Amino acid sequence: MFGVFGAPRMYGSYARFNRMCIKPFASFQHLHPNPQIREPGQKAVVHPVCYQIPCNFASSRHFCNSATFDDITYEHISDETLESLSEYLEELVETEDSLVDADVLYSSGVLTLNLGEVGTYVINKQSPNKQIWFSSPFSGPKRYDYIDGVWIYKHDGISLHDCLSDELSEVFKRKIDLSLLSYGSREN
Repeated sequence: MFGVFGAPRMYGSYARFNRMCIKPFASFQHLHPNPQIREPGQKAVVHPVCYQIPCNFASSRHFCNSATFDDITYEHISDETLESLSEYLEELVETEDSLVDADVLYSSGVLTLNLGEVGTYVINKQSPNKQIWFSSPFSGPKRYDYIDGVWIYKHDGISLHDCLSDELSEVFKRKIDLSLLSYGSREN
């Protein structure tokens, strides 16, 4: 009937809970619904997607699945993200003389950045999961979720734009900053 810390069981599986909501924490105290066990002044916040697991947003980063927004919103945000990346990368490739075979192609939700001998990046929408998938010749495949206004890779907490900025900075031997693009940082 009830699972971890009094939360309703999800199909009888704590493993399903871990896939749905990953929340790094140092102790279990901030999860406890009893106010006498939490730290003084710390409020228990109930998050609707995570099956009413109390948590403290102020002290720890909260990762949830992308089910918090509808399909139309996902399509708009992912399209805007990929279009802004495509426009920037096209300008970057056109102005860069060191990579002769470089090419950018954006079609049907798939952005391909071919850098010749360096390798090929593929960034695409994954609508059923409400994710953006990223394949890099350096860091390999990653799946990004839309969290707090930014596309975040849950395993390391690094945004899509930061990862791509770092890798392209090494390729082009100069500072590349994609954080100013649509959904590239929390401020945008």
